[in-house]
Amino acid sequence: MDKLMIYWAPAASLKGTAHSVIEELAARALRDQGVVPPVRFGRAAHGKPFLPDDPHRHFNGSHSGGIAVCAFWERPLGIDLQQVSAKPRAQAIARRLMHPNEVARLAASADAERLFFRLWAQKEAVMKATGDGFALPMNRFEVRQTGGGAQVVGVGLSDWTLAPVPGFPGFEVWVCVRGTVPAMTVRALPLR
Repeated sequence: MDKLMIYWAPAASLKGTAHSVIEELAARALRDQGVVPPVRFGRAAHGKPFLPDDPHRHFNGSHSGGIAVCAFWERPLGIDLQQVSAKPRAQAIARRLMHPNEVARLAASADAERLFFRLWAQKEAVMKATGDGFALPMNRFEVRQTGGGAQVVGVGLSDWTLAPVPGFPGFEVWVCVRGTVPAMTVRALPLR
C-alpha cells in the first residue's frame, strides 16, 4: 500500500459512538480494499486504533460536522477533521492549550477562526499519529505552516509532517505521517 488511502462517508450513514463510527467506516473501507470480514479492532494505551490481525496496515479516523474520514497507510499516521464554524472563545482556548507562537499567529491573523480550526486539526492529527493522544499536550509542540503543508516542531517530533486532504469545503482535514506525506487518494464510500 504505497498510496495513502482516505475514505469518507456521511456520519449519519454510520451508527454508534465516536469509536464505533470510525470502526464501521474502517471496516467498510477495508472491504473496499479486498479485506474479507470479520475485521477485529484494537486500541493502544492512549486510544489509537489498530488492526491486530493486520499489523502492517495502519489506520486512523475522525468525524465532525456530519462527515467521518478514515485513512490507511503502511506506516503510522493520524488524521483529523474539523468543521470550520463560529468559535467565540477560540482565542481563550488557544491561549490555554496551544503553543505561544501559534497563539501569536492567531492574534495577528485576518482569518483567526479558520486558522484556529486548521491548527486544531493539525495538532490532533499529530497527537493521533504519534499514538500519544492528549497525553501529548498541545502546547508542547508547534505546527509551522510551510507552503501547502506544515512541519511539526518539538522535542522528538521534528520528523513528522502534515498535508491537507483536498475536497472538503468548510472543513480543515489534515493527515500527519513521519517523513514525507505520500500521494493520497480520497474516496467517498457509497451509502448502504
